[in-house]
Amino acid sequence: MVSEFCTMQEPEFSSKVRDFDDGVGFKLPNPYLAAILTVLAPGLGYAYCGKADKAFLVNSLYIVLFIAVFVLWVIFKFFPPLPFILLFFFYAISLVRHAFYAYQCALRSYSSTGLHRHPLTLLSLAVFSFWLPAILTLLLSQELAFQTLRVTSDVMLPNIRKGDVVLVDKSAYRLKEPVRGDLVMIAERNPKSKARRVFFARIIALPGDSIQLQGALPHVNRQKLTQWHYHENGKTLESQIAVELPFKDDEPLIDVPEQEPKEWYTVLAPRQILFSKTDIFSLGNDSYFVLEDNRSYKTQSSQRQQYGAIIQRSWIKGKPLYVLSNANAEEPYAFWGQRLK
Repeated sequence: MVSEFCTMQEPEFSSKVRDFDDGVGFKLPNPYLAAILTVLAPGLGYAYCGKADKAFLVNSLYIVLFIAVFVLWVIFKFFPPLPFILLFFFYAISLVRHAFYAYQCALRSYSSTGLHRHPLTLLSLAVFSFWLPAILTLLLSQELAFQTLRVTSDVMLPNIRKGDVVLVDKSAYRLKEPVRGDLVMIAERNPKSKARRVFFARIIALPGDSIQLQGALPHVNRQKLTQWHYHENGKTLESQIAVELPFKDDEPLIDVPEQEPKEWYTVLAPRQILFSKTDIFSLGNDSYFVLEDNRSYKTQSSQRQQYGAIIQRSWIKGKPLYVLSNANAEEPYAFWGQRLK
């Protein structure tokens, strides 16, 4: 009897144990299924094997990693392809690693309890511990950190072309105010229709400044902006590209700088006078004056009736940083990574 009792206490786990069925329909974990579930969510394979605590830990670490990448982007404003490509490779390699560990975990598991392997249990864990936080992180980053916008006109030539897909930094002006010369994204909402028009423009004047336009040349605080044209063999280039300097309160305006200035941007200057000079007007405490970079942009009328715009501070939603592609070009990625000024 003693020897028989000892034999009952020390069963040998052979390969037949993996086919164990408790009679209720629950079987021991399938290692291949554990590996496949890891692809759906990094910790799901562990949950399938009964290690829910490890599953939550792995999923949480991935969410923290995603958030860290977006926070670092907001701080350093790096061009996204390289960090995100590295993140993708890290995610793919780590998924393979976790799939292998989940496979091994399923082979070593001898628990016949099936509640933790119920489809609803696994689905709930995947949704609430990984996919829902990941989607919320992405949506929050698009609302607070960055977004992409496709340009539908040539009003910002020569810097932004029609069809360009531009990456916009939406956190640029959360802790600081726009300055003269900044390229900004503006979201203007119509109070009647509640429709929103999103466009890019260049800040020319700040609240409290006075503005006057004379033949498309801006005058800020009664001084014209420094602007000079590209020349080749004494002739102005056909493209009419000009370099313009933003107005500075503490710096005198110069006709031709001796060396390249720190802050400058290019515009497409018109050949002809678009209109006579306008009256001088002053901006309010919360108003900015903006112009398009393409000062030669043609409207339906032969004479322009509107030039530039007065916008409110609340309309400024971000700063364009990079060109990602151009759907209208023969080589869509010819300007990939172009930094905008």
